[in-house]
Amino acid sequence: MEWNRRPWRPSCSIAFARAINLTTALHKLAVVQGRWDPRARAYLERRQAEGKTRLEALRCLKRLLARVVFRLLRQTPTRHRERVVKVRSGTVRVAALA
Repeated sequence: MEWNRRPWRPSCSIAFARAINLTTALHKLAVVQGRWDPRARAYLERRQAEGKTRLEALRCLKRLLARVVFRLLRQTPTRHRERVVKVRSGTVRVAALA
């Protein structure tokens, strides 16, 4: 049995994999909100009343949720509190996560 001597390469780029993960997360978020959140359910019903199919209405909800998530990410503060950590060589300022 001969082994393939070419090096292993990933089937897709990391950026593409991240885009797929984001799309999957938005899809799951839209489906769950469409089932449980009254505002999302009303949005889907309104889009379907306009003549869109269920999948087209879900796509519209995903776009709306993407805008909301992006807006929330942009609103997060850029400044972090710092905390002082003592080490052997002195003190180090470290950005606190909370």
